[in-house]
Amino acid sequence: MKNNIAKGVFTDLVEGFGKKSSFEMFMDIDEILKFNIDEIKLTKSKGSSVAANHINSSIKETVQEKLINNKQEYSRIIRSLEFRQIIDKLVDIETEMIQARCFLNMDVKLGITKRVIKSGEKVEYVIARAPFYRPGYVRSELTVYMGGTQDLGDDLEKLKSNTKFMSNAYEELRDVMIKEMRL
Repeated sequence: MKNNIAKGVFTDLVEGFGKKSSFEMFMDIDEILKFNIDEIKLTKSKGSSVAANHINSSIKETVQEKLINNKQEYSRIIRSLEFRQIIDKLVDIETEMIQARCFLNMDVKLGITKRVIKSGEKVEYVIARAPFYRPGYVRSELTVYMGGTQDLGDDLEKLKSNTKFMSNAYEELRDVMIKEMRL
């Protein structure tokens, strides 16, 4: 369950940075499928082929009309101001709930990342990270730089067992979370 600590329901429904909302993707399915009523094949069950074709044509038209009407109503609802206000409010509440869960259940992990500095030299840094949801960000985690491996070493197990270092990592992440939550 901890893997899903930074996941929400409504936060995934709405448009985000570089992604369409689930509502828009759902509405675009027919376009993706290149939906065309003339290409639908219904099989003949009984009777003459003329009668079966007439029934098939009638069923296709009825189903397509129902689909068009439902899509129009769905679109009207999801684009209404009232619906948008409710969804936006739920997203705000859910974001605060997710962030609180992440804060209260902070799971600090260590890693090493490489960066190229202005001189072109590659430098390795020890990072601390923890799950944390922020709207508009692709990854649901926070990362803080703890220092270069030239100073701290690259033995992450040794750093994990260093209570002072891990306490410092926790405090750094906590401070960023507090700032993000605007507390």
